[in-house]
Amino acid sequence: MINKSQVKLCECGCGQPAPISKTTNKKRGYKKGQPTRFLSGHNPPVTGSDHPNWTGGKVEVSCVQCGKKFYRKPSAIKRVNFSFCSKKCNGQYLSVHKSGENSPISGAKNANWDGGKIEVSCSHCGKPVYRHKARIQNAKHFFCDNECCHAWQAINWKGKDHPAYKGGTKEVACDQCGKMFKKKPNRIKKDDHNFCSRKCMGEWYSINLRGENSHSYKGGYAQINCVQCGKEVHRRPSMIEDGENYFCSRECASAWRTINLCGENNPNWKGGLTKFICDQCGKPFERKPSITKQYVTHFCSKECLSIWRMINWQGENSPAWRGGLNDQEYCITWSSKEFKKLIFERDKHRCQNPDCWHTTDRLARHHVDYNKENCEINNIITLCISCNTRANANRDWHKNYYQAIIDNRFDKGEQTMNINPITS
Repeated sequence: MINKSQVKLCECGCGQPAPISKTTNKKRGYKKGQPTRFLSGHNPPVTGSDHPNWTGGKVEVSCVQCGKKFYRKPSAIKRVNFSFCSKKCNGQYLSVHKSGENSPISGAKNANWDGGKIEVSCSHCGKPVYRHKARIQNAKHFFCDNECCHAWQAINWKGKDHPAYKGGTKEVACDQCGKMFKKKPNRIKKDDHNFCSRKCMGEWYSINLRGENSHSYKGGYAQINCVQCGKEVHRRPSMIEDGENYFCSRECASAWRTINLCGENNPNWKGGLTKFICDQCGKPFERKPSITKQYVTHFCSKECLSIWRMINWQGENSPAWRGGLNDQEYCITWSSKEFKKLIFERDKHRCQNPDCWHTTDRLARHHVDYNKENCEINNIITLCISCNTRANANRDWHKNYYQAIIDNRFDKGEQTMNINPITS
């Protein structure tokens, strides 16, 4: 229950009771169990002279450097002796009035002045350098730069003279062969055993850290029986935890799987063979679902497939149809053996495609303009079987490609091609 004395109206003037604060917030002036000043969203923004912390607002001042007038809070004016409109004016003023002898913290004007820097000599090269008294009292050696410091340390800080020297290496005996060798003290404290080489360490481990003495020992091999033949076998505990069936050999594993992991018991079972009807002879047959998904038509044998293609894949229905150009007859010269020999000798019995894959040595003659009746010597080029087959696709591109090769040979003047074709 809330006491009537705790009821307080919202200070915005709406007449509604203000809520009770659940926590204490010193920043907002709330106390736990006491009513707040406003309802949520009812407190109007308090600015300017209405604010309880109002101290009169900003005061107009002038920049000491450029004389520009600007406004600054009274609290900021009290903290500094001079006011500047920007960092640029502040830097210009200090560079003129607070540098050298005019600086309040330089030289004898400083309360901690101890006489300035003292001249000393570099411990390595002898060059004069200047250091404060405090640094001279705490240091024994002085250097003009890091190079002199490193050079001096390389000469004087060796062995026992080094400040981090801890006695050097000590002689210890190898726990395996007994040979004496040197080892650093920190390594002697860190290692439980000392070895002169990795070979001795491996030999010692193989003798002393075996079986129950090994750090990774987990009870040794466990004895189980082969699921297929019943023979006793030994397996690690980790292998027994991960598996369900154990075998003495691969032969037993294969024999057990052929019996127990066939048909529906196989984890890769996907419903078995699917029944289909041959599209050619109508005979029912079975196929794997993964194979049948790839094809629209299905056949029981290759013979039915060949017969169906002979009937249905003719003319324009064939997927290899290219407009019926193959029905065009060759010219009379094409069948002449002398003409064939002439073309091959002219092209030096090599495929004239510069990008040939060289997959076969068999050669063929190719019509550049794909006109079988045009058997002029300049319209025929020697290609291998592979390049000739690829030339049947994208014919416009291949036509320009091989025509450019022939034209290039004319320009180089490799040989004259004004040979009359054989007509008989």
